[in-house]
Amino acid sequence: MRVATYSRVSTSHHDQNPDIQTQELRRFCENRNWTIVEEIKDFASGGTDKRVELQKLFKMIEEKQIDCIAFVFQ
Repeated sequence: MRVATYSRVSTSHHDQNPDIQTQELRRFCENRNWTIVEEIKDFASGGTDKRVELQKLFKMIEEKQIDCIAFVFQ
């Protein structure tokens, strides 16, 4: 399974770090023997879909570069 991980932290909380989410997602994928194709990190408000990295993820889906998306919902 080819997977992209998506980690996002809000721009309004400067003390947040997407690396914590990324590490958790790596463990999740490794436990399932999934291949991480891309690790996407976004620093943006969740109130908009006008995020460069989110658009990159959508493009990967459209172009069938990945089979699955892994993300942490908080």
